Amino acid sequence: MTNYTNKDIVVLSDRDYVRKRTPIYLGNTNKESRAYPVFANGALAESTVEFVPAVLKAISEIIDNCIDEFHQMPPQLPRQLTIKADIAAGTYTISDTGRGIPIDKHETGKYTPEVALASLKAGRNFTSDKKAGVLGQNGVGAACVNYCSTRFEVTIHRDGKVYHQLFENGCETIHAPTIKPARNKPSGTSITFTLDPQVFGDVRLPEDILRNRAAEIAATNPGVTVMFQNSTFKYPNGFDDLIPNLYPTHTVAAIPISTPKAKGAFYVIPSSHLANTERMYTWVNSSLLTNGGICNTQFCNALFDQVSVAISKKIKVDASTNINVAAWARRGLTILCTLQVSDPDYDSQAKTRLTGPNIRREIDAAIQDQWTQIAKKLKPWLTSLVDTVTLDKQREIDADAVNEFDKRAKTVRASRPIDGLLDASAKDRTSCSILITEGDSAKSQICSVRDPKTTAAFALTGKINNVYGATPAQVLKMGKVSNLLQSLGLVPSKKADRSKLRYGKIIIATDADYDGGDIFTLLVNLFYQFWPELFGDAAAPVVYRLVAPNICAVKGSKRVHFSTREEFEKVSAKYKGYDIKYYKGLGSMSKEDWKMVLANEKNLVPIYDDGSLASALALLFGNDAQQRQQWLQNNESN
Repeated sequence: MTNYTNKDIVVLSDRDYVRKRTPIYLGNTNKESRAYPVFANGALAESTVEFVPAVLKAISEIIDNCIDEFHQMPPQLPRQLTIKADIAAGTYTISDTGRGIPIDKHETGKYTPEVALASLKAGRNFTSDKKAGVLGQNGVGAACVNYCSTRFEVTIHRDGKVYHQLFENGCETIHAPTIKPARNKPSGTSITFTLDPQVFGDVRLPEDILRNRAAEIAATNPGVTVMFQNSTFKYPNGFDDLIPNLYPTHTVAAIPISTPKAKGAFYVIPSSHLANTERMYTWVNSSLLTNGGICNTQFCNALFDQVSVAISKKIKVDASTNINVAAWARRGLTILCTLQVSDPDYDSQAKTRLTGPNIRREIDAAIQDQWTQIAKKLKPWLTSLVDTVTLDKQREIDADAVNEFDKRAKTVRASRPIDGLLDASAKDRTSCSILITEGDSAKSQICSVRDPKTTAAFALTGKINNVYGATPAQVLKMGKVSNLLQSLGLVPSKKADRSKLRYGKIIIATDADYDGGDIFTLLVNLFYQFWPELFGDAAAPVVYRLVAPNICAVKGSKRVHFSTREEFEKVSAKYKGYDIKYYKGLGSMSKEDWKMVLANEKNLVPIYDDGSLASALALLFGNDAQQRQQWLQNNESN
């Protein structure tokens, strides 16, 4: 074990400490792939960009000093920021048209630029009266960049003079400054620095990121002209000028905010992307909060609370309904925010996440005060939200109804007979058939002649409702339908698995009159609306219609069936001497008739979809009454 002695206690200089612990001051020095908002080709897109965050922060620290100067200088003075970059070399030049760093001697005995640029905890923003928009707080940014550069050069024009000073190897070498006359030169400060690869690894920053930073600065500082390489950015009205170019086809609601602590605006743009959550980009004092922060959370909470209240009033979402209106509202939403904040609090020197001030009350008040205008601007979006949430609410209601039905159906089948069902007993349910009859009379006749192992019957009393367009919950409230579905093993919203159905054949056995035909089509409509897969296989059909006799010619033990009177009239001469029986319905058939009908597969007509079933049912049961009336008229004339 190594002895612990006084020699183990190391005292680092400010320079060495910054170089060894650079992430504390400038962020991650390793490459990251990060989703980043990029202004390109007149649009704002989120792109995944690979870069070293600390490199961007180092460049931004120098830029931020320029922005601070613009906020503290008289507004009538020209404000221009110029950014140049030799990306491959990691050399960057930041110039402004500010008043210039004072070039006289500081009370420390050094020249003021050397104190400001080569000393930690040296700056002008330590007072409590900082203006909104000022970025520098701790007086460490420029010095950190200097410590982490192989070469750092400053040129200042001020008071008719030009000040020049060179720092090398992270301030290990500080050259004496030169001060010369420079008449008729505009004031300002220019800094050129080459980042040290020993600190950052890769000192290259993608040019798109720098160009994007130039656009951000111009948009968040109205009236400031920003030049990068060969591009110029200027937005006299800030984001109000930029957004129409970014979202020319989208509705944008601007929500201005003005408090003693913060001034700026939030911009809400619905349906601008496909993600399931919102995208929010916030610039505080011109700096992008890559990790968000308190203002993001507070605005989103306030906005979605208000949206939820408005939507809930429209569709009556109550506490018993687990509908998350905010979750739906977040989908596809983009929120842009630009704020000028006095004395902001960050979670670190990197300034990627805002921790204060707390302006929730002010944001709440702004949204509530402006809600009428916001709602009017976002009316199409809010209307679509009402539709979406209504569907979501109905899905929840349907899911609850289906789960309850499925649970109850299993309990009923296990404990007691289902009302109306005469069941089959075979364990192999694929070999079983069920006849859906029109009333109890036909069911009773079937009962006396059926094979109890393989043949079941369900007595449907009266017509079922038209379920076209109905929800599962609505269908399951229909008692006779619910009993029928329990018998068949069908559950609304769950696909019909033939291997799990309680019967291999579903046979609709209704009378051959108008009412019987009506019941037949209503049943087909029911099955097709919720289980179209039942009709998909012509080679192995599931649903059949029983074509029972309408007339029976009887002579002794001989019985001949005819489906229609027209069929019988054609051959009636052959059956002189026969007793001719006309059936009013299936219930009037004898046991002998039923034996013959059930034994003859030719009496079963398979029902399958040839591609026209959906349109036919829509015509018969859909909401287009005019089209249905026209169809009826055309068929009557034929």
